[in-house]
Amino acid sequence: MSTINDRPNVEEKIGRALADGDLDYRSSAINAVIALGCVSIEEKVADAVFRLKYANDAHSYRDAVKAVSGMAKSLDARHNWRMKDHAAMAAEVVKYWLCDLCPSCTGIGAQAITGTPVLGTYCLACRGSGKRDYPWQEMGRAARYYTETLWALEEAERRIRGKLIDKLAHEIRDSGVLR
Repeated sequence: MSTINDRPNVEEKIGRALADGDLDYRSSAINAVIALGCVSIEEKVADAVFRLKYANDAHSYRDAVKAVSGMAKSLDARHNWRMKDHAAMAAEVVKYWLCDLCPSCTGIGAQAITGTPVLGTYCLACRGSGKRDYPWQEMGRAARYYTETLWALEEAERRIRGKLIDKLAHEIRDSGVLR
């Protein structure tokens, strides 16, 4: 769970519904899957990335890379980057996006000793961000293209989450999931 009150957030709710696969018409989980389907009509990457990241569906990896490759091609055309291999760039971006936590602090952003409270000392490896360095940072000008593609993917994820919340507003209001 993502918060102290142990209620699943929208992503976790959809991930569980997709991973479960046994959707009954009386279940509220089916509403989450239907909402994702509706959002997927507008946001082409929605289904692939949510299945991959939140339902842990390894079979969706290829679809997610293909969707991010399409985003990279669109960015390339808009900014005239002249990138050669959008699929390879998309694969690297998706790998980072799936696991971007700093290995030293496991995403806390501070140095911690197991069983003790986190003090004001930030993690030296990630400089307090909780995220690991980009694996492509030494690639020169191409690093900017990778980073902008990652930012576009993260922005799409935020947009998709907002649209899902809008679609599931009545259910979220009733259960107190909205955070």
